[in-house]
Amino acid sequence: MKLLLGKQIKYELIGNGNVCWGYLIFEDKIPPVLTCPAQSTVYCWDESTLFGQIALFNGAAPGGGFPSGAATPGFSLSPALGVLFPTVSENCGLTNWKFTDVVTNTVDKCNTLVTRTWLVTDCGGNTATCQQTIIVKQPNWTLAPNRLILPVDIILNCGASTVPICPLDDNGVYQAATAGAHLPVIRVAGYAPNQATPIYKCITLGLPSLCNYYTTYTDNEISACGVDCHGNRKVFRTWQISTGVMQCL
Repeated sequence: MKLLLGKQIKYELIGNGNVCWGYLIFEDKIPPVLTCPAQSTVYCWDESTLFGQIALFNGAAPGGGFPSGAATPGFSLSPALGVLFPTVSENCGLTNWKFTDVVTNTVDKCNTLVTRTWLVTDCGGNTATCQQTIIVKQPNWTLAPNRLILPVDIILNCGASTVPICPLDDNGVYQAATAGAHLPVIRVAGYAPNQATPIYKCITLGLPSLCNYYTTYTDNEISACGVDCHGNRKVFRTWQISTGVMQCL
């Protein structure tokens, strides 16, 4: 029956010397049944990846949407986010998947609500929609302790700068052996190109950036030896990671 959709067929009835004819047009009038998953939660450092899914997904085929014939998306939208797909039941096959996001910043002072509206279209032009909710939240370090890497103890040559630097390469891969003092870093969703290596971002000094977080530090310096120490010293550095929204701490 699917092969006849949209086609016109002529029929004839002959009996008792009489002939009549007509035309049959096969149409699909049954819309898909689309069911959205339960609410998902992602951390704010994954926000750019989450919203980047729109361009990735809706650009999968000419005109936007996923290629025809698929009951579910056939490629991954950043599975590390843990944001699931809708499920669909359809009798004649799908021609298009799309979604759009509406962002509401008033959930509370720390979290953002994303309302993701999915639209599927079947081969008969019937559509179905459902809404998925996603919370983008500030991190709770007790729930995600492996996300944060704090600077480790280091030994520097005399005269070397103690100003912290970002220990990441151009792909966002953490380079523990980078010379010098380091900034704190956070692991974000995704992997470096052509590598099974997590991507990190540095928490900046002074001005809020990633997740509205910033960091400051204080140093307590003491001589490392006696009077003729030749500049050798120990630096005890205390880090503080803060957010521009103090109620989130």
